[in-house]
Amino acid sequence: MKTRWLHGIGTKAHTSRMDSIIYMLGLLLAVLIAPPPIYANDINVVANFSETQILTGERFTIRIEVRGNNFRNVNRPTIPSNLRGVRSISLQPSTSTQYSLINGVATRSFTYTWTFVAESAGTFEFPPVTVEVDGNRFRTAPVSYTIIDRNASAGSSGQQAAGSQQQASGRPDVFLQMEISDQNPVIGQQIFANLVIYFKNPVEVVSYQASSAWSTDGFWKENLSDGSTPRAESVILGGERYRKAVLSRHALFPTRAGNLTIGEATITTTVRSGARSNDPFSSFFSGFGTNQRTIELKTEPVNLSVRRLPDAGDRKTIGAVGNFTITRRVSPSSVMAGEALEIITEIRGNGNLALINKPQYDLPDEFEVFQPQETLNIVRTMDGIGGNRTFRDILIVRRPGVYELPPVEIAYFDPARRRYNTLRLPAEEIQVRRDEAAATTAVRERTFSVNPVTGVVPWKAVSHGSLLGKWWMYVGLVLPVLLLILAWKKKREDDRLRNDSSYARRVRARDNAMEALQKLRSTVQEGNADVKQIMTGIHAVLYRVVTDRLDIQEAGHSDADILRYLREHNVPEDTSKRMERLLNKCSTIRFAPVTARENLPYELDQAEELVNELAGAL
Repeated sequence: MKTRWLHGIGTKAHTSRMDSIIYMLGLLLAVLIAPPPIYANDINVVANFSETQILTGERFTIRIEVRGNNFRNVNRPTIPSNLRGVRSISLQPSTSTQYSLINGVATRSFTYTWTFVAESAGTFEFPPVTVEVDGNRFRTAPVSYTIIDRNASAGSSGQQAAGSQQQASGRPDVFLQMEISDQNPVIGQQIFANLVIYFKNPVEVVSYQASSAWSTDGFWKENLSDGSTPRAESVILGGERYRKAVLSRHALFPTRAGNLTIGEATITTTVRSGARSNDPFSSFFSGFGTNQRTIELKTEPVNLSVRRLPDAGDRKTIGAVGNFTITRRVSPSSVMAGEALEIITEIRGNGNLALINKPQYDLPDEFEVFQPQETLNIVRTMDGIGGNRTFRDILIVRRPGVYELPPVEIAYFDPARRRYNTLRLPAEEIQVRRDEAAATTAVRERTFSVNPVTGVVPWKAVSHGSLLGKWWMYVGLVLPVLLLILAWKKKREDDRLRNDSSYARRVRARDNAMEALQKLRSTVQEGNADVKQIMTGIHAVLYRVVTDRLDIQEAGHSDADILRYLREHNVPEDTSKRMERLLNKCSTIRFAPVTARENLPYELDQAEELVNELAGAL
């Protein structure tokens, strides 16, 4: 039994080794007969220019880049030697290699760079170039480039920034400009204002801080900037190359016609000069330079001529300017008599949503209309203001029947086409059913609480005098009018106190002074009064009541100035003299007190009298 058991173990081990050998031979055979890997799909070959808009005499580079993760050998490509409009200044290309590891995937790029100088103006095409990578051939796409005569005007280059009115001469290395998409809009039209910084290639923008306080009186303004870092692009102004970056973007909606001005905008920016790469895809903040400095840049005010909307004729308009869709529906379309329903009008699109008026509909006389509801949802993107606005008219119909909400045509002005577009809202049917349960209940609850008269009924003669002879009739007519006038005056006064800070300061001068004097009197009554402290407080109260009543700055006036102000405003001589005496006493006691505590109530009484007289005289 023992021998047989050992034999069994040996047989099993021999079988396991044979299986392993067969498995390894199969795996080796699969590797040997498998086709070689194809790396062509992982390789990308491109040609690009440092600038595609080039000035004559300006240097630029052409790069052929091979990028991928599975290539070993790259043969140096050959570019055409007869490129039009340019001259080569590097016989042999410079090469560079870069490795990157992104999400665990290694990528390698190999770049050949040639340097050229632009010689003659025109628009040309860089032909496809063949590159051999690991025995496989790749071709780049053609690239169009334009060479501009440096001596030609900025307008002929076709690259002058929109809204730029500066001449080529005298333009600084760094300047700020407000660029407006349309300087002749109509009321309510959405236009765009871009705050743009221009800087020459040797200049680097390190940082900037924009001020939001630029005047847009006559416009509804919305900020469209998304907070991302500005991207610089290359442009040509007046025969010179600049880089430009949009620092902020706003949507403006004119609210009135006429000549309107967009005020100057200011930024504080830190710049430095130094060598900069000509890579047009570089970031806004980049590079290392010298001569760092902080400067303040301002835009010039921009004048706009805002036109009124054209006559709409017989069209029904709601003040909408833009591109919209308008829908209307009744919810619910079938109700019981006395139940509420809604007419829901939704306006969706791009434009002056916040300035649109509620559509007016011709409703049957049986409709009882309540206060409408409005909702506004604004979506801000770099492309402008969009969203939707919804109006809900709440109605109640008391009488059963079938009613029709008539069809209506609503027009909005399309600034892109310079004309009105008309949208038709179809008719809506409303069914109002009788509430049978409500009618039955009303009949059952109808009772008569009249009892028969029994016995002898006395009759009394009633005199019918004229109401014009009744005094209480005139009181009833006049009293509501007087109350209405008083309420209107009170509201007007409250609104002025709330909105006019100067007026509020003058009106409240007496009350504020009396409140301060009352606090000083409470301190004296508690027995813990300091003579210097009380007299200093009286001086401050008298000082402030004059500055508040005259609405002048609180600080920086001497006692002589205060007395001079009283004489200039014809304050009575007796009041001025008592004011002078009390001010001198306060100033003296503050430094050398000679007044006993028992005299402080008298000084406070004198101060209160002066406050009342000054408040009435100034």
